[in-house]
Amino acid sequence: MRPNLGWAPPTDVYETETEFIVTMDIAGMDRRDISVLTDGKVLTIRGVRNEVAPRGKKQFHKMEIQVGPFQRFIQIPGTIDGQSLHTNYANGFLEVRLKKKFGSPRKRNIKVE
Repeated sequence: MRPNLGWAPPTDVYETETEFIVTMDIAGMDRRDISVLTDGKVLTIRGVRNEVAPRGKKQFHKMEIQVGPFQRFIQIPGTIDGQSLHTNYANGFLEVRLKKKFGSPRKRNIKVE
């Protein structure tokens, strides 16, 4: 298993009869700061969440929102169809849908929509 970089966003992974579905809680990010890559066996999601507090002098009383870079490696428990991948980032959640397939995997970058 590869180490994660920075913080680790909460992530759900489940499957249906036809797909593997990954949902990641990454609120407050710009979709241009998210990268999704797969080699057919491992899904890699990385990005950077910037600080949301205004610049300048401030005194924190509580800090729970993780900021900075992250990278998650998610083992896919089966073979996927590399041509039938779909991503959606809405309401702070990234959803990646990977269609199931039998065959040999290939690396592919996936555009976050």
